[in-house]
Amino acid sequence: MDILEDDELENEANIKNKKKLILILIAVCVFLLLALVAAIVFMPKKTEVIQKKNYLDGQEIKNENLIFKAEDGTEYISLKDLSDALKYTYCNGAYLEYSEDKTKCYIETENNVVGFQVNSNEIYKVKKDLEKGYEYFTLQNEAVTMNDKIYIALTDARKALNVIVKNQTNKMTIDTPDYFIEQTKEDIEAAGYTAIDTSEDNLRLLSYDMIVVEKGDKKGIINTNLEEVIGIKYDTIVFDEGRKELIVSNNKKYGIISIDGNIRLKLMYDNLEILNYDPLLYVIGINEKFGVLNAKKETIVEPEYDKISSTLIRNIDKDLGPVIIVQKDEKYGLIDSKDGEAILDCIFDKIEETEEGDKQIYILENEGQKYMLENYVKEILKQREEERKEKEKEVVVLPSQQ
Repeated sequence: MDILEDDELENEANIKNKKKLILILIAVCVFLLLALVAAIVFMPKKTEVIQKKNYLDGQEIKNENLIFKAEDGTEYISLKDLSDALKYTYCNGAYLEYSEDKTKCYIETENNVVGFQVNSNEIYKVKKDLEKGYEYFTLQNEAVTMNDKIYIALTDARKALNVIVKNQTNKMTIDTPDYFIEQTKEDIEAAGYTAIDTSEDNLRLLSYDMIVVEKGDKKGIINTNLEEVIGIKYDTIVFDEGRKELIVSNNKKYGIISIDGNIRLKLMYDNLEILNYDPLLYVIGINEKFGVLNAKKETIVEPEYDKISSTLIRNIDKDLGPVIIVQKDEKYGLIDSKDGEAILDCIFDKIEETEEGDKQIYILENEGQKYMLENYVKEILKQREEERKEKEKEVVVLPSQQ
């Protein structure tokens, strides 16, 4: 091959390399452009500094990073700065995950935890003891990130953190329930009410502009304008925020009503309380025996047990829901929360909980013999499935007609 041919091949190779380089540069530019568009779409712009005074429990908050206004006019509040002002604890990541993921965060109060995630309007609330599981709520707006902080819409702060928010053109106030009660106590008493219910669950009603009050030995609900919403006729009232319902009792009978007074479950039980939030289950009691209602308030476990544990055992088997521990005649058994079917009859002396690494382990004990609960249940389910298949194979032979 002569020199001219070599030069031509070299030129062709250079042209091909240049084309590849141009294509790579185009691809990089397209990627950067898409990333920029995504940032514009998912991160509201801080379009203006809001010239207003912000107050928490009557004290001015001097923090210019507390609130910003997006292009669509929505005002957002920094969870970190608000948490600090409230003297709560703010952490990156999800609760009990022990990570520093800055797209997630949770806020700890004295007894409760609230969790958030960027680009999501779903939040969770859970008590620190985890006894009743996680509750999930939907905000109107998604959480966003700005200046390496997570913000939520100011209008969502009320529901998320159960505070009272009043937002005006030149002034924004946030009141905690305790502070609000202290400021309005005299007016409430002047209206003829003898006491205010300040239990933790019922204080959450204040973020919905309602207050549980007492007159004599009866309770009812008024709004923040001191207008009666629920008559002063109940012995006990417990607010269930997730469903905006009230577990009430009168003359030692319990039932459920909505916050606008509609009956959801007649007052017919000797005991009634939430067993777990995920899934939603209620414990009912009649004549000192206990059963379970599902989220639809349907009886899935008849009130025939002496005790029902608040601890649910999860992830035993893919075909089972969380498992309920029940006790009858000092013996323990297991029930599937999905349909109320008995998994194990009440024949065991003990069900013990222990840890193996980071996993919860449950041990069954009967007459001195111990069994791994998960393995025992799987074997029982396997036997039942085999029995079911055998029955399907059976051929029923009809006697011949005479």
